[in-house]
Amino acid sequence: MKKMRIKVTAAALASMMALAATGCTLNLSGDAADMLSSVADNVEIVVNSEKADPAEGAVKDASRETSEEQDATAQQETTEITSETQPEVIETQVPTENPETAPKQKETKAPKTNETKVPKTTEAPKATEAPKETEAPATTPEQEQPKETEAPKAPSELDLKYCFAAYEPYVKAYLDENGHGIYKVKFSFLNLDGDGYPELVIADKRYVDNASELKVYTYKDGKVVSAMDNIYSGQGAYYYYKPNQNTIYYLVQYNDCYASPTKFTLEDLVANKSGKSVDEEIVNYGYPLEGYIDALTAWDYLAKGYVPTDDQFYKKGEGYQPDRKYGFSDYEKYNANYRNLSDTVHFTFYGPTNNNNDEAQITLWVNRTAYMGQVRIPMDGNVGVFYYQGYTDSNWNSRRDSGESYYRKCTIELLDDGIKMTFEECNARDIDSRYDLSSEFVGGEFIREETYFFTFADRY
Repeated sequence: MKKMRIKVTAAALASMMALAATGCTLNLSGDAADMLSSVADNVEIVVNSEKADPAEGAVKDASRETSEEQDATAQQETTEITSETQPEVIETQVPTENPETAPKQKETKAPKTNETKVPKTTEAPKATEAPKETEAPATTPEQEQPKETEAPKAPSELDLKYCFAAYEPYVKAYLDENGHGIYKVKFSFLNLDGDGYPELVIADKRYVDNASELKVYTYKDGKVVSAMDNIYSGQGAYYYYKPNQNTIYYLVQYNDCYASPTKFTLEDLVANKSGKSVDEEIVNYGYPLEGYIDALTAWDYLAKGYVPTDDQFYKKGEGYQPDRKYGFSDYEKYNANYRNLSDTVHFTFYGPTNNNNDEAQITLWVNRTAYMGQVRIPMDGNVGVFYYQGYTDSNWNSRRDSGESYYRKCTIELLDDGIKMTFEECNARDIDSRYDLSSEFVGGEFIREETYFFTFADRY
């Protein structure tokens, strides 16, 4: 007999597996092709000469174990089966024919382990948070660096000397004017913007009653720059400033009330920009933007490289106050004759002794127009004061008219390096009759508001 090779479709194979699952014994007799065709219509018989005779391959009674062996041999034979329904056969075999492969399905958790490994690999970028640490210090030094550059604002002494030398021609221009009324031109060195260089303020009161025309110069990048030129201030419209704060206010007064002030910076004034109107209550706007000293005093300050503080300038508007007042006993080192370099002013000082009741003896000669012989003045420590008054008959009518009277005060200070003499205007009520030297002072009306310095080098 020739052995037969059977090619079974998926439907026929499913029918055979269902019979085997019932535990029944399948006996095949007769022609194998007829019996298989009775099981399913779609059975195809292939003749194979190498297989055993169908009669010898009859199926005998077998237990469940033999059926499993047959299933195993069936799996070996199905490896030879070629059909378009092969994927369906494989899917049905996994849950039904071989339950032992279920644990293998559990072993398919490997992708899950792979999935869990992926976050582990993605955790690596967390370690790359270190750049955040490098970003923090990268920003903070850049923010702190401007603060360090803003700190050094005060110029050196050499820088100030250059600044003072640059201002000298603007002051000397007024010193060169010898006409009447030059004493009405006042000067100040005020710190407006806080850069350490004082601004030069000139208030010309020669042409306007109770007001002045302001000129303001600032020192920038080694040169003098004009910030204000002939700006009118006074009679209800005033300029004020806050020292070192770069803040200038313009106030207009109406019936004892002020309109909203206009606020400027020094840069606004230099660029001729309009100020900003600010709604602020009338509070302390600082100091008046004004001049307080005469041209000669301003010149001496520049020449000596010394400029008073803003507070000292402001107090000068209320009457001259000595820069330093202290107890003094050694007057002898100041006893001498003094004269300035142009030989136009001569001054003599002899300090108090026990015999003259703390009074000093002085003489003064100025430009051959004013002369005061030896007089005595009281000394309060290093400061002495005397007064003089009179009138100028400007209209030549031989009588004292309104506005022709003058009242003046002279303050003498003993400084570390010499003697300072300051003349200023005062009121009639300020005159101390005990030290009114008007009768001793010939031509005193020609000395209005002036300041003279006499150093030890000026002695002769």
